[in-house]
Amino acid sequence: MSIQTDDFGTPPPARMVDAKPETPQEEAIERALRPKLLDDYVGQAKVREQ
Repeated sequence: MSIQTDDFGTPPPARMVDAKPETPQEEAIERALRPKLLDDYVGQAKVREQ
């Protein structure tokens, strides 16, 4: 059994949200928000003990 469709309309519109940073400054801000070391993540010691 195969799926058949007559829906050959226009492709969906381009995404309005993009994961890429707009500027180098935005990328720097994103990197500054993230923990730099595994020890900086909250709860990592508890997870490692399991």
